[in-house]
Amino acid sequence: MLENLDRPEKYDVVLGGQTPPPPGSAVLGGLEGVKQRLTSEEMEYRIQALKEAIQYGDAGLDLFVGAVENETQEVQNAASLLFGKSEQLSLLKESITLWNKWRERSLHLNLFDIDLIGVDLSEANLSGADLRKAKLGEANLQGADLTLANLQGANLWRAKLRGADLRGAKLSKANFWDADLSLAKLSEANLEGADLRRANLTEANLTLADLREAKLSEANFTFANLTEAILWRANLSKTCFWKATLWKTKLSGAMFQETTMPDGKILS
Repeated sequence: MLENLDRPEKYDVVLGGQTPPPPGSAVLGGLEGVKQRLTSEEMEYRIQALKEAIQYGDAGLDLFVGAVENETQEVQNAASLLFGKSEQLSLLKESITLWNKWRERSLHLNLFDIDLIGVDLSEANLSGADLRKAKLGEANLQGADLTLANLQGANLWRAKLRGADLRGAKLSKANFWDADLSLAKLSEANLEGADLRRANLTEANLTLADLREAKLSEANFTFANLTEAILWRANLSKTCFWKATLWKTKLSGAMFQETTMPDGKILS
């Protein structure tokens, strides 16, 4: 037993330079101590170090993302569970580049009811994200990847979504009032009951999109593609479809009032 006297016990305080510090022990040396723990051959030590890293602000988040990038699948899965909503929010606001690196390794993304009003999220990878009831008013989502994301009931008033990829996204009851969706990819998206009043959808692709009962008054669909889209009972008051593609578009029960059609004719 005497030969083990120089080894730390489970809850001993150890210096950051000693290898390996056991889980549960306090590592001196701040972030440097965490870095040391991340070099351990023991998986449980590295997971514990990742948990500590996210407590060190921006520098800790940088370390966390970089460490996870080269980790085993098992450690990456554990890291996903450690990375809660507050950490995700901090990373989104700090660096989209780091965020996208994190998303390459993580499928766990719960941003339900998160407040991202006015935040720059351009080019962010938010594919498959749970963004139900998220507050995204005036946010910059230009070029963002929102494929298969769930934004049901989300508030995106005046959001900038030019060129964003929303293919297959769940957008029912979402608020896109006065939002910029020009060049957006919305094919097969579910926009049932969504509020798109005054939205700019110039050159957007809405092939097979479901817009039944959507509020589309004063929306601009100039040059948009609505091939086989569903607009049953949609409000098309003062909506502009000039030069838009409405091939096999389902318009049963839609309300027309001063609506500009693809050929320039106005229906009332």
